[in-house]
Amino acid sequence: MLAYGLVAWFPVYLVRVHRAPVSLVGAIMAASTIVTAAGFVFSGWLSDWLYRGGMADAHLRYFAVTSVLCAIVGGLGFGARGTIVLAVCLYLVITFIQAVGGVAAGYLQIATPA
Repeated sequence: MLAYGLVAWFPVYLVRVHRAPVSLVGAIMAASTIVTAAGFVFSGWLSDWLYRGGMADAHLRYFAVTSVLCAIVGGLGFGARGTIVLAVCLYLVITFIQAVGGVAAGYLQIATPA
C-alpha cells in the first residue's frame, strides 16, 4: 500500500507543494521507472542471496524491513517539506526499495508445494 499510495500521490504532492509544472512531473515519473526496474531486480537478488545464505524468512523479512524504512523515510522527508530535489530523491529511494515484484515471485515459488 505504501508503494501504490506513493506513486498515486507523489505527482499531486509535487504540483501542490512545490508548484512543479505538470510537464516536469510527467518527466520525473517517467524517468523514475528506470529506478523502479532496477529495484525489482535488486530486491529479488538480495532476498534470494539472503535465502541461500540460510535466512529462511529472507523474502518476508525484506517486505517487513523495507516497509518500515519507507514509512520512516517518507514520513520524515515529506513532512519536512524540503526542496523538490529532496522530494524526488526520497521518492526514488522509496520506489527502489519498495519494488518487491522480484521478492514476491521468489517467495511464491518457495512457498508453493511441489
